Amino acid sequence: MPAYVLGELYVTDTAQFDTYRTQGAASIAQYGGRMLAAGGNAELLDGNPVPELSIIIEFPDAAAARRWYGSPEY
Repeated sequence: MPAYVLGELYVTDTAQFDTYRTQGAASIAQYGGRMLAAGGNAELLDGNPVPELSIIIEFPDAAAARRWYGSPEY
C-alpha cells in the first residue's frame, strides 16, 4: 500500500535550498519514491502559518518512506 510524506517548507537560504532540492530528489528516487506535487501559493483554509512550499511524496509503502527518511542520503 502506498505511503505519503507531506512536507511544509520554509526557505531561508535559496542557494542552500537549490542544493538540498537536487540531492533530496535523487535520494527520494533511490528509495523508490516519487514527487507527486510541490508548489507554493497555498490557500490555507484553517490554521497558521501558511506554508511557503508544500510537497507530497509517494513511496511504495511505509517501510520505504521510513528507510528514505532515516537514510544518510536524505
